[in-house]
Amino acid sequence: MRCWWLVVTCSTSCALPFVATTQPRVSADAPVTVKLEPQLEVERAEVVFQLTFTNASDELLVVNLEALRLGDGAVKRASADVAPPSLTVLPGLSFFGSSLLRVGGLTPDGPVPERFLVVLARSERTVALRGPLEAAPLEVRFHDAVFALDGSVFTPAPLPLVTSHQPLTNARPSAVRVGARLLGGAIVGVSPPAPLSSPRAEVITWTGVFEGFIGAWTRWVEAQLVLRPGFGRVVGVEVGVRPGVEALTLLAGYGFDAYQVRLTPQSAGAPLLGHGPRFSVDFAFDTPLEALGVRRPKRFGVFVTAGWSFVPSQGGATLLLPIVEGGLRLRLL
Repeated sequence: MRCWWLVVTCSTSCALPFVATTQPRVSADAPVTVKLEPQLEVERAEVVFQLTFTNASDELLVVNLEALRLGDGAVKRASADVAPPSLTVLPGLSFFGSSLLRVGGLTPDGPVPERFLVVLARSERTVALRGPLEAAPLEVRFHDAVFALDGSVFTPAPLPLVTSHQPLTNARPSAVRVGARLLGGAIVGVSPPAPLSSPRAEVITWTGVFEGFIGAWTRWVEAQLVLRPGFGRVVGVEVGVRPGVEALTLLAGYGFDAYQVRLTPQSAGAPLLGHGPRFSVDFAFDTPLEALGVRRPKRFGVFVTAGWSFVPSQGGATLLLPIVEGGLRLRLL
């Protein structure tokens, strides 16, 4: 019972992040204009979005990112942003509760702290921000967050990220597909000749137990490189399609194999190298989860693979060895 609860809990908390599109929105408090960029990313407990601050004045503006609010929580910077070299920070002085910023090129190596975004006169800057994932509606608020060094404070109206009337659209995972498989399988072949027994079909070796994959993904098609640090398919490529059902993927691939098998008395203990096709059926089984009105892509799955490998024998002929594998799949991206 505890194991089953662990699986359900993990599948719930480890739902795959996804990228989605919201309506681009603009809020202004002259001379400041803030634009919400349309693409955002939903992670396990956070949402990542981008804001573009435009300064139409001749003054330098500062955005205190710690003062921004998304829902009931504060936002934090999600990407590094290097300050212009003409700015420096004078610690120990305060200005609206923050370190005082001055212009003058005192030191080009003095970066603005992470909590600040500096927007030069007649310019704009875009920053990626990360905030808590809460139920819709979600909006960004700017109270006491944008100010000029002359003491002026600007408060653009709140920018809604997601509302009940304008939900997210085009939700999709990252185009990069990264994951791992925990698997086991067998290779079937003919037993080596013995004085008191005739050759017969049997399991001649086992395969597994772990392989990783990385590739590209779309709603209907995927392609990936597969690597295994053990016996079985050492390296291969796969192409998959989803025939109208997002949870079901049909995969075909080809790989180069390495096995530790004993086909003849002379081959005992020697690895055999082969190659051959693979055909897989992958079914995702996550517990359905929704975030901001859209269903998250599934991360966990089960799969079954069948194929064969062409392996050279001692006599120069080529043996065809059937292979059957299956196991669990975890997608990381």
